[in-house]
Amino acid sequence: MRELRKLLYRFGIYKTQEGYEPLLVAVELILEDPERLSCLSRRLYPTVAVLCKSNPRTVERNMRYCVARAWEANPDLFSQPPTTGDFLCMLHNYMDDILFARCQAK
Repeated sequence: MRELRKLLYRFGIYKTQEGYEPLLVAVELILEDPERLSCLSRRLYPTVAVLCKSNPRTVERNMRYCVARAWEANPDLFSQPPTTGDFLCMLHNYMDDILFARCQAK
């Protein structure tokens, strides 16, 4: 997850922001089960909320804030503001590629 932390930092999302930890947890959960991307409100946010000792609405709001922060800090990286689901999908694909490359290197 070190790579993910570095990527979030490059996007302008720092540990001090409320949505930082939920984003990390969400990507870990999505890596375990990519189907969670198709049901954010029903499966992902509630699970993240339990693990982060929060509630699903707060998790969603804080993650949305982080996505908006990434957009504001890097408007040239995205053709339009990404949704939270799109952003999570991008993070998942990035981490999936890194994990796949590691497996190939062994």
